[in-house]
Amino acid sequence: MASQRTNYHLIGNAGIIIGTLLVLLAILILFTNFKINRTFDIWGNVTGVSFEFPNVQYSIGLAIVGIIFGVFGSASRIKAKPQIPQHIPPPPSHEFCRYCGTQNTSDAVFCSKCGKKLS
Repeated sequence: MASQRTNYHLIGNAGIIIGTLLVLLAILILFTNFKINRTFDIWGNVTGVSFEFPNVQYSIGLAIVGIIFGVFGSASRIKAKPQIPQHIPPPPSHEFCRYCGTQNTSDAVFCSKCGKKLS
């Protein structure tokens, strides 16, 4: 079981790293051929600005694949965590008096030493 957790942990780390690298590569590709086009009037004043991203479809595709790798990597990391069994402690078989501290049986209504009501 421990080796299986180790495998999930390694696969999860690899998925997260590959996903991060793919998203960074997508951002790099997006801004590699980024162009700003300006139009000028006859006096040389800028009248319009447009932005051009020629590789946007490749960037979106890489980013989606990177996010998928990251999601599956995170899921593998979650599966690698050891499952902690839920342990519910048994109810106490004796009840202590809050006034004098004497131990009484669990079905007692009044303290056997001081006689006060147990809550």
